Amino acid sequence: MNPGEIWLGDIGSRSALNGIKESLEGAETLVYLASVTTPYVSELRPELEATNFLTAQNYFSAAITSGVRRIILVSSGGTIYRPSSELRLEGDPITPSCFYGVGKYAIELLAARYAARRDFELCILRFSNVYGPYQTARGGQGLIAAVINAAVNGEKLTLFGDATRDYLFVNDACDAVIKAVDALGETINGQEFNISAGSGTRSSEIVAIIGRLFNRDILVKQEPPRDFDLESVVLSNKKAAEVLGWKPRTSIEKGIEAMLPTEVRP
Repeated sequence: MNPGEIWLGDIGSRSALNGIKESLEGAETLVYLASVTTPYVSELRPELEATNFLTAQNYFSAAITSGVRRIILVSSGGTIYRPSSELRLEGDPITPSCFYGVGKYAIELLAARYAARRDFELCILRFSNVYGPYQTARGGQGLIAAVINAAVNGEKLTLFGDATRDYLFVNDACDAVIKAVDALGETINGQEFNISAGSGTRSSEIVAIIGRLFNRDILVKQEPPRDFDLESVVLSNKKAAEVLGWKPRTSIEKGIEAMLPTEVRP
């Protein structure tokens, strides 16, 4: 693999791992986001979290063997904290309430142990609910994409509860990763950062915003929340602002507009 090259494949395959080893030669930093699950898929098949863990272990080992000295691990702030009406801070207790969150935190611990034993720099970014263009409405993940899909096709949308989520636009998430790459060193080594909008939006508000943009009512079938549907998780991004100099720039309205079909955009 060459710099800037995109390689498509199964992250758990031997060919993928060998390709990554080649691409890491001479690299200083690995940004790790790989996963084969979503919260919904993980509840159906929790054994897949073991696949995520072993894959992360293989990639961390490959990175170290290749001479990588810095790893930025993207984790899930939306699933590892206890649901609360208050902003979640990095130092709050870690109490995952779904298999997906358990898996994400296990990989955090794995990375921290590797960093301690192999003496490389580590920074953990805990993303809230990331959304943006090209997100699909399949796989039980991506409420905003699902609502847009229902509006486009005139389909009825099923909502499980009316949870409050912290929606982070994908461009802002990418900016946070760049800030972390630029800042790696003693300042942030070994630290965790919440990367989030810092404010919550209810599922019903998302439906209302998209309905206004399409100028139509969206049919909703309301169901009780499922066991793994958290009621309210909103993350404080104050630490990221103070240490990384990062802040989200995209409002929920502008972010949703960027996902709309061209003919619907204001």
